[in-house]
Amino acid sequence: MRKIFTTLKSVVATALVAAMTLSVSCSYDDTGLKNEMEQIKVDLAALTERVAALESKLQGEVDALKALINEQVVVVDVVKDANGNQTIQLSDGSTITVLAPVECTCEPTEPCQCDPLEYRVVDGVLEVSADGVNWVAITGVAPECVVANIVVNGNTATITLADGTSFDVVKAELIEFDAARGQVYVAAGTTKSVNFTINDAVADINIMNQPLGWKASVEVAAADEDDVDPGMGILAAGGTEFVLNITGPSKEFVNAGYAEKEGVISVHFNTENGACKVAKMVVNLAELTLNVDASGNITITNTLAVEQTNYWGEVFVDFADFFIGIMPKALYDEHGNDALRNDFYGYDYETAAVTQRGTGLWNVADLGQYEEGVYEEEIIEITVDKLASAFYPVYNFEIGQEYIIFLSVESELQNYYEIPVLDNAIMANYKRVLVEAEYVADSATWNDATFHVSLAGYQNYLIGWMSVAEANDYINNGMAASIEELLPLYINGYGLMSAGAIISGDFIDQDIKLSELAGLSLMGWAPEVAANTEYHLYIYPFNAATEMEFYQHQMVAENLLYVGTFATTPLAAGSFDVAAEYTVVEHVEDNIIVDVTISEDVASVYYTWFEESQADPEEAAYLVLGDVYTEKLEGVTEFTAEKYGYYGLPNPIYLAMVAINAEGEYVYVEKEFTYVEPEPIALTSFEYKGRHLDIDDNVETSGGDHVYIATAEDGTVYTIGLYWQFADENGVITEGEYDYCTNFFDAMYSYWNGFVIVADQNYPGSSLIVDAETITLKVKGVGKYVYDRTAQGGGDEEPETPGYNFVRAKQTGSLNDANIQFYTENDEYCLVLNMYGIVDGNRFIPEGTYQFGTSYGVVYCYNYSYIFDYSVSAKTFYFQPGYGEVKVSDVDGKYRIEIIDAMGTADNAGEGELIPFSAVYEGTIENLIAPSEYVAPVQIDFTPVRAEYDLMFDLYEYNGGDAEYAFWLYDANNNYLEVVCKFGPHTGWDYEYSAKYVGTDGEKVFASIQTQAPSSYNCSSDAEKYFSIKASMTDNSYIMFYDVLPAVAVNYFGEGSTYAPGSDNQGGATEPEEPETPAETTELTIVSHAFGYTAAMETEVIFREATPGVEHIVDFRMTGIEAGTYNGDDNGIILGYCRYMYGHSDFGGGVIFDSANATIVDNGDTTFTFDVNFVAEGAAYHFTYTTPAQEVEESGNTVQLVSKSAGEQIGSYAYGCLLSDAEGNNQVKIAVDEYYSWDSATDFPKANDYATWQSSPSYIMNGSHFSFVNKTLKVNGVTYANDAISNATLTVVEATSITVTFTVDGEDYKFVYSIA
Repeated sequence: MRKIFTTLKSVVATALVAAMTLSVSCSYDDTGLKNEMEQIKVDLAALTERVAALESKLQGEVDALKALINEQVVVVDVVKDANGNQTIQLSDGSTITVLAPVECTCEPTEPCQCDPLEYRVVDGVLEVSADGVNWVAITGVAPECVVANIVVNGNTATITLADGTSFDVVKAELIEFDAARGQVYVAAGTTKSVNFTINDAVADINIMNQPLGWKASVEVAAADEDDVDPGMGILAAGGTEFVLNITGPSKEFVNAGYAEKEGVISVHFNTENGACKVAKMVVNLAELTLNVDASGNITITNTLAVEQTNYWGEVFVDFADFFIGIMPKALYDEHGNDALRNDFYGYDYETAAVTQRGTGLWNVADLGQYEEGVYEEEIIEITVDKLASAFYPVYNFEIGQEYIIFLSVESELQNYYEIPVLDNAIMANYKRVLVEAEYVADSATWNDATFHVSLAGYQNYLIGWMSVAEANDYINNGMAASIEELLPLYINGYGLMSAGAIISGDFIDQDIKLSELAGLSLMGWAPEVAANTEYHLYIYPFNAATEMEFYQHQMVAENLLYVGTFATTPLAAGSFDVAAEYTVVEHVEDNIIVDVTISEDVASVYYTWFEESQADPEEAAYLVLGDVYTEKLEGVTEFTAEKYGYYGLPNPIYLAMVAINAEGEYVYVEKEFTYVEPEPIALTSFEYKGRHLDIDDNVETSGGDHVYIATAEDGTVYTIGLYWQFADENGVITEGEYDYCTNFFDAMYSYWNGFVIVADQNYPGSSLIVDAETITLKVKGVGKYVYDRTAQGGGDEEPETPGYNFVRAKQTGSLNDANIQFYTENDEYCLVLNMYGIVDGNRFIPEGTYQFGTSYGVVYCYNYSYIFDYSVSAKTFYFQPGYGEVKVSDVDGKYRIEIIDAMGTADNAGEGELIPFSAVYEGTIENLIAPSEYVAPVQIDFTPVRAEYDLMFDLYEYNGGDAEYAFWLYDANNNYLEVVCKFGPHTGWDYEYSAKYVGTDGEKVFASIQTQAPSSYNCSSDAEKYFSIKASMTDNSYIMFYDVLPAVAVNYFGEGSTYAPGSDNQGGATEPEEPETPAETTELTIVSHAFGYTAAMETEVIFREATPGVEHIVDFRMTGIEAGTYNGDDNGIILGYCRYMYGHSDFGGGVIFDSANATIVDNGDTTFTFDVNFVAEGAAYHFTYTTPAQEVEESGNTVQLVSKSAGEQIGSYAYGCLLSDAEGNNQVKIAVDEYYSWDSATDFPKANDYATWQSSPSYIMNGSHFSFVNKTLKVNGVTYANDAISNATLTVVEATSITVTFTVDGEDYKFVYSIA
């Protein structure tokens, strides 16, 4: 037998004892107690739980003693139990416990029947132990603040601390005063009075303590106006009647979360005979609360009682009436507290619904009548479905949608109806979900099972399973009491992404096989299913949209669905032919790779590697299936088995396989492989590269390390690093054996005879052996290389100039004009290749060979492809066109970029000495995928035959209504594709596109959309529209359509709409009414024109009348002036930018057109005739106008340019564009000052005669300067550099024409570009 003696000491706070006989000082950390525990020798899990509970208890006692010392409470009693434990009871109901020493008798083989927690103080720190061996420190508490004892002495009590200090406190008598009630509910900010009687002669009376935020006062009860005593009954001699006035905390204090919602108000009084007594009143905050759990259970607690008047004018007290309602969360998110204020009784009951406690709620819930002191707390418990039935029609919850259920006691009148005010409403979120599953009977096989599920309303579902045996181990070891309790711990322990397969989307009334989950899972993974095993299956629904949200998700245990158990069938030994064939791809000392083919009869194969052959096939199969390193494959007829050994492989080594067919039969197969060491490979050179090169990053340092390049006759090259002491100044290595190290630090400090191989991989176990005649390099897992020092001159050959070793690469710029940047270690040098028109739009460089040149589809030279030296912050090498090539290939999913026989110069103009350049880079390219990673998208089988379109959403009318549109394309089976474009202030002035396909196999939502509004392009009648759409999904499928379809207008969005895509209704809305035709048409006389905003497919033409300042804008959907018919109905004329009386102050800067149509005729003589009709503010206008003829230069050296590129940044301060003829034989890229000379609104140089020619855009300094981008001038197919140009001028007419003159080869030329 053993005896344990335990003394429990309560922990108390720092305090200053005022108005008492002794001052006591203790230190206390108000931030809370913290437990710091360490597991030593034995499991302290049970002690952890006890100390956690003890922490809360000790904190409460600390607060209690602080209140006692600060005279907020008094001792009212000290109770001692049979074991000598004392409990100090305080006037506010709190307690401090002092346990007497306990003798705990325990049998060695049985647990103790008591709880022998033992305390001690070590070096000023309080510690706790459950066994007297392992101790846990409780920090933040001074040991002198431990209460050792309390002794009651009549009306006082003496408290003794652990350090021997003691002090006296008053002990009062707790009495129950004679009041109407012992508990009262008080609403925030209101006062309630309670009469009470004290049958003693009272000397003084006051409020001793009250909860935070509450106020209380005591006054003598007064007789009423008839001088009738207000008494509570017969008074004893000297007795007095009082009124206790209790005021609840303010609403602001409650809303801020500071107020205590319940507590005790203590009334302290001294009798005339000197007795100290305390009476107390329990107070609760009267309020309305709401709770809605995930299952849709609603709990409403109502303690608000108010005076009310019935139909007959009778006043009574009952529970406060309140509004209760439901609305979609999206409605509240959009409108906030105004969600119900706008035309309240015009809302759709499927959107929001409201009733009151005394009306609709009374019909669906059990409500009672308030009775003071008897029934003061009303608890209403109903479900969301029961609440929905309180409305007419019954409120319809949609699966997956989020709702707000709210209570409000405030209301206002709107449209003569009383509606709830939401500003101070109580709200709870609720989401309608569906999570159901059951095992399909007899569906289990040896490796699969089927479950029937209905899953909807969440973004994701974790489906997992745990073997019953594993679960029982956890439960038997005390981790949990049941599987339901265990599963949340299990999932939290493993993490969401490791506890099962995670699928997304809705699965309603579907069968799911466990074998299908890996393919459906977002992680591409699902747990294994073993044969002859019983499992628990569970489903956990949750919401997470991003990777970070998955990692940060906090599990909600009550949402977890435990489905039940299922059991797989056992495997049976079989005799089918596996037909295994083996091809050794590689077998070296530390690695073996074998390609294996097997019979189509094999459904699953498990394989691993053994050091020895297995004699018993059944035992061997058991070992394979149970090996943690076993690989499992399903549905394959060929695979690659690989084994790597850091320190080498066993020789021979055995590949062991267990093949299983579809019937659950298995066969064990084994194959032996023996490694034969190959013959040594000769090193043709062992070249010394010099010192002062850091082995790790190949940049100059002061380290003085030696670097060598070893080249084998098979082309293999190794970079060798050696500590500086192991070779002389000429690189001759000291004879000896050097061990391989993974880095130079190990080579220098760990071994003192180490060497490194600078490579992307490690070669542990390798060695370098140097003697007088040979250098032998043994590369573990690769081979042995030997260098003959006598034949090659000792290994200290003259070093060559080191090349560039590029270690990483990335793509920058647009894909069409991509820069591929290659960096050396530490970013000393950067090689830039401008792959102009080479990079595929799917973000990879196609395999192939590309020339250096100055056209599309080549590596663009001069200032675009170069080497940048960061040490001098300058370009030091410029690739020249016509020399060399770049070969791009894909090697094992990585790029191999070879620059072969390129040439360059040190200057950008290419006039210096040509310098040869070759380099190789192998690795990934940031921002690009490898060509082998690209998977071609799959087009969905969808052929539209008709269409519907909605061009006016009534959300934001912009540009005549073309900013927002939607259309629906239907195939012959009524499957349809919906495309929606939204734009306006409600989208933050960003276009928002969405698309979905609804077909027989369900609904698909597309991730990226390229589209435009339906138009009349190529249409033969008003009953047709041209549609353009490419919608791509994340699963690499897409729909693409560009053609004309029969189409009808519908009204599925906006005012008066009826959303009905896919219905037999071939429209869904009546055709819009034709606008009234104005009675008269005013004829306008146009005398000249100019151009406003111009861009691709948009040209503003300004038509001017003879009166100055009278002009009108027509915005055409065309580039320049193009003959044709244009109409505002199909956006050929952009009505939103058209103006009558543009800029005129009498017309507010101009009147927007209501409608417009125009015909433009090319007269064939450089003139165009406009015939324009338009309506503005209901008035009709018409004009015809012919543009003036353009002057035609007769000189053969004047070239008409027809195309202009969009403006682009040129250098740091210039902006410009490329002008070209149709064939590209004559072109030039001009550059002007970005700030002074470029008009971003028209994307055109500003009107000016630019007088100062600069030989480079970098020399442009002000608004009169201009230049050409070097070597962009092409005349009759010949390219000229800027230094070959003279007499250059630039003339720009505002947003109309650009004229460039210059002289080359002694000839004068004029390039002219004009919009009209």
